[in-house]
Amino acid sequence: MTINLIEDKASIPSVYKKGYIGFGIHTCCLDGKLTKKYKVWYDMLMRCYSKKYQNKRPSYIGCTVDDKWLNYQVFANWFENNYVEGYELDKDILFKGNKLYSESACCFVPHSINLLLVNCVSRIGNLPIGVTLTPSNKYRVSLSIKGIRTYLGTFVTIEEAFDIYLKAKKKEVTRQAILYQKTLSINCYTALLKYDIKITD
Repeated sequence: MTINLIEDKASIPSVYKKGYIGFGIHTCCLDGKLTKKYKVWYDMLMRCYSKKYQNKRPSYIGCTVDDKWLNYQVFANWFENNYVEGYELDKDILFKGNKLYSESACCFVPHSINLLLVNCVSRIGNLPIGVTLTPSNKYRVSLSIKGIRTYLGTFVTIEEAFDIYLKAKKKEVTRQAILYQKTLSINCYTALLKYDIKITD
């Protein structure tokens, strides 16, 4: 009877009315502190199901978590087999524009790669990513790497400006992929080498 009560409680969606702890070996706390795997799982659910969070980060509107990963035990098993210390969970390197956190779509990457691939930060109005309009109606190109913005030049046309940005971005993504190759999953490393964006993204 006691075991059944524990299992029933563990199956109640207690995190954003979606995630549940499940019945297994993975705990939420260790020595009075939340475990890293639990914090990553919790934050994933928050990005997908917290309206308050999405008001601040609207790019996460429409994102969901695979039904299997709503069970903390299932996610924690995957986490232990894939996590690299200090790396961050990513859902759209393997599949561009992906909105579903799942085992087949997610990987762990260094913060610098995650930051490099956040395109929305660089987009201003209707201009392409990485391109801004100068007072003289020319197009200035810049690329931010590890929080440091580098200016790549000023050009007459949008197409020319974006082409310069794209080449610099792909070069930096490739450089970092090679730098972290030994700790990235094969699928993630391959996807980074194939990284591409369009002027309309």
